Amino acid sequence: MADRKRELDELEKLLGRLCAANLESPVLVEGKRDVGALRALGLEGEVVKLNRGKSLVDRTDALSRRYRQVIVLTDWDRKGVELHDRLVRLLRDARVESDDFIWSRLRRLAGGGCRTVEDLPSFLALLKERAGSGA
Repeated sequence: MADRKRELDELEKLLGRLCAANLESPVLVEGKRDVGALRALGLEGEVVKLNRGKSLVDRTDALSRRYRQVIVLTDWDRKGVELHDRLVRLLRDARVESDDFIWSRLRRLAGGGCRTVEDLPSFLALLKERAGSGA
């Protein structure tokens, strides 16, 4: 139970850090369900959907005209990891700094229990239930 509590505490702390960082930097996500999940977790800043009918190059070019720093938060499945890596390279080429810390930590913390951003709220609820019940 101590491990579950520690895992829950670490996830809540990381989500708090994400909420705070989002007040100054937009979070880039794959789709609208990801936006809803992040709002449910308390994010109040700008959240930008990548899937809007434009190429990734066009999206990063548009982002580079508006922002100097962003938080990339794609899914942790194979497709999401590939998208993350490509997006980070394109942003770097466009001279936009991307915060990788939160994505990397969420990927590690979620492990096999949560592979998508949209599943984060239910994953957090599950951890709370397990930490509370000792299951």
